[in-house]
Amino acid sequence: MKRILIILLFFAHTAFGQVGMDQTTSPSNYVLSRSGWVAPVTSTGGLTNFGTGTLPTWWNCTVATPTTTPVLNCSYTDSLFGGYLNRFNGVLYATDYTGADMGAKIAAALTAAYAAGGGTVDARGFVCPTSCHIGTANLTVGDNIHPVTLLWPLGTITRDTIVATGKSAQIIYNSDATVIGQGPGVTIISGPSDVTAVQQGSTSPVTNVHLSGFSISDTGTVQSGSVTLMVGGKNPDGTTGADVSGSTFSDLITGGADIGTLIDSQHGCICYVKFDRVDSSGATTGIKTKNDSGYAFGVNSNQWTQGRIGGAIGLWDTGTMMFTWSYLDFESNASSTGAILYSGPDGNNAGTGYNVGDTVRPTGGDSTAVLTVASVSSGAVTGLTVTTPGTTYTNVQSVATTALTGSGTGLKVDLRVSAYMLLLSTGGDYVINPYEEAGGGDYICGTGNYVAGSFFSTNGATYLPAYCTGSSGVYGGPASNFVWGPGAPPNSMGVGSYIFFGGHNYYDDGNVPGAIALYADGPNEALIQGTIYGYSGHGDWKVGLSEPFSGVADSGRISTAQLSAPTPTVAVGAGSGTTSYTYGMVCHDANSGATAPGTFSSPVNGPSALGAWLTATPVAGGTGYVVNDVVTVTGGSGTAQLTVNSVGAGGAVTGLSVTTPGSAYRTVIRSGYGDSSTFTTTGGTGTGLTVTGTSSYMSIAYTLPDGCRTFDVLRGDSAHAIDQTGSTVGWKNRSMGVYDFGSTIAYTAPTRNSTGDASIAGTLAVGGGSNILYRCSGGTNANNLTMSSAGCSGGTAVDTGLRVQ
Repeated sequence: MKRILIILLFFAHTAFGQVGMDQTTSPSNYVLSRSGWVAPVTSTGGLTNFGTGTLPTWWNCTVATPTTTPVLNCSYTDSLFGGYLNRFNGVLYATDYTGADMGAKIAAALTAAYAAGGGTVDARGFVCPTSCHIGTANLTVGDNIHPVTLLWPLGTITRDTIVATGKSAQIIYNSDATVIGQGPGVTIISGPSDVTAVQQGSTSPVTNVHLSGFSISDTGTVQSGSVTLMVGGKNPDGTTGADVSGSTFSDLITGGADIGTLIDSQHGCICYVKFDRVDSSGATTGIKTKNDSGYAFGVNSNQWTQGRIGGAIGLWDTGTMMFTWSYLDFESNASSTGAILYSGPDGNNAGTGYNVGDTVRPTGGDSTAVLTVASVSSGAVTGLTVTTPGTTYTNVQSVATTALTGSGTGLKVDLRVSAYMLLLSTGGDYVINPYEEAGGGDYICGTGNYVAGSFFSTNGATYLPAYCTGSSGVYGGPASNFVWGPGAPPNSMGVGSYIFFGGHNYYDDGNVPGAIALYADGPNEALIQGTIYGYSGHGDWKVGLSEPFSGVADSGRISTAQLSAPTPTVAVGAGSGTTSYTYGMVCHDANSGATAPGTFSSPVNGPSALGAWLTATPVAGGTGYVVNDVVTVTGGSGTAQLTVNSVGAGGAVTGLSVTTPGSAYRTVIRSGYGDSSTFTTTGGTGTGLTVTGTSSYMSIAYTLPDGCRTFDVLRGDSAHAIDQTGSTVGWKNRSMGVYDFGSTIAYTAPTRNSTGDASIAGTLAVGGGSNILYRCSGGTNANNLTMSSAGCSGGTAVDTGLRVQ
């Protein structure tokens, strides 16, 4: 559109700052410049020079009135009125530059801006969607040297396919780049999810970036692992990407790819980045953080404030420190297909004989999922990756697997198909007032995290930490701890079962309702519904330590009851035989009380030697061995011997048979207790052979009574207890189990049940005319209640009101 600009020069100082007029020379001999009027090349009234360069022809300027108050008339074609005069302030209009499409014209304008030391490229003159195409090359904003700003047009901007690569064009931002749209949902960048739509450049670090006011909407079939917005992470060719720091991302909407926003450190500092009002959604994950830098501080000191987060997993934070997540709104966090998002060993059944690269299939779902072993420790699986996610699986723990490749056995896994809310790392994140409008139970995993403010869910969903990665059995274990920050606890808190206090990292996630009201000087016991458990049984309560007053004043009856030691249930774990085994229990409370041994179990016939080798498999085959070599297995009784049946290259053992079974070899361990199922060997002609396998054992199961905090398991009589080191195999709702591999210790059993005793350090006052009663039920009273004058000062004890019934 043709615009006519009339500039009254005596208004120039007011309107244009530096533009002015030298009154000592004829006005017709001046040219408008950034610093004022300068002598032109010609003096015919036409203006041909602009500063040190030639005025563009599109200015078409003449001095219309060559008087003492001249008027400069300029006519030009532009879609924005007054646009060209803004060139005095470093604004370049992309529509003025040549190129095959909008992307090429913007790139040419950016190049001109770099040459001028920086500036603003205004692309708002393009009409979308007709002329708004990125084109056949990636569009890079910023040269890491000069500050530039790109202004997007209104409407949908298409990321076209690059013929040479077959992938869609990317928007790439570098240091000191500002990219601003006309509003999220108003300016929309659209294209397939075959590459990351918007990401940082390749030079590390990228700093001082500001992206704001537009949507990034991937289209078509969602590519596995695809990302809409990347902050850090690898380049499209797989090379190590740049880190981003000191930057701001605000008023953005991302969606359509597998992951909405990926924050991935490559060098050690994605830090001081602010995300404000960014709505981030993905098919599997709304926000995902990773730390591939090798440094613990790779992602630290960042902030995300507000925004709607969508995806089967809302926030998957796998490696950050001091990341503050404030007022995030988690919506539509559910899996539509039941595809497995991630999996890990269940904490108790890591299996034996596995190698990196082995594949297994979990039971359930559509029976198509494939998990690949990513890491092992002595043949036990420590990490898995999801190779084929399958469909119709559910969030479930301790699922058996079938080996597809490799010879490992015994692995059980936890599966996650949706997490609804937060999966946090161990770096100490801060979560402030998260909100959920839709979805099921919420999971908050990770250690050292602070959650300030209450959770709110319109569907009544609760915090369910049991399904956290690294859980043991049905417990979240150490991976599921979190802390409400000091000074910001919720006014009230609802729980599905129990609340745990103290130093233990375990809790019961059963279905018994539980709630407790806490006061500064201890619990309000009247409001306890159900039971509070610590490690197992009641926690260690200390009352009256937080206020200057202390003590307990109680109205109503007070009673203490003795614990009862349970009778265990015994079964053969592995092996067979006719040796009879019985087991008994002793329970200990948290205040030095112990039960007498309980009733021993019914006899069960089992192997004559417990912990005797049944099968043996090489883990490390060693070198220099020959067939028929006999090796001795260390550990246990130290007497087990194996015979080499076959060897491979270099004398590495490939097959073994059990010659002497030995005893007390613990081949099933409790994960995390420092035990190993891999054993070293001595003897033979070679060196370096390690083995794993199975040995005989008895399985003892029992349910602890409420208040039983620790326990002893006796075998055969009250003088021997089994060595429980590494033998506990899982628990839920105080249901426990241990394995007996034959190792016992000398034991002195308690002579009586002292768990119901009461100890009073001060004076026992019985008032209100009450009596002290001692009741015997049948037989003869064998215990005496003695009152002596030793407790009286200057007087004699009077035994009044003392009755024995």
